[in-house]
Amino acid sequence: MELEKLPAQVAGVESQIVQLRTEMHSEFSAVRTEMRDEFAAVRKEMRDEFAAIRTEMRDESADVREQIEESRRHMRVLHEDVIGRLATIQEGLTARPPRRRK
Repeated sequence: MELEKLPAQVAGVESQIVQLRTEMHSEFSAVRTEMRDEFAAVRKEMRDEFAAIRTEMRDESADVREQIEESRRHMRVLHEDVIGRLATIQEGLTARPPRRRK
């Protein structure tokens, strides 16, 4: 009697296994799709962030180069001023007679 029910029970288990495999395949496929979409979104976000950082760095570099150039101009003006003052001092030293010591 019990053995007569066995083929039906095996068929029922087989059916459940097939259904489980189908559901698992579907769910794993959905997970893979979701992960692919999420990774794509993260990659895009990172790409955008890096592009923004590169732009910011380029702008900052331009500002720094401007400041360096301004400093160079200022140093040239100061240098020329010092050279002019030294020339004036030198002219004053050669124009008057040396002082005598007593």
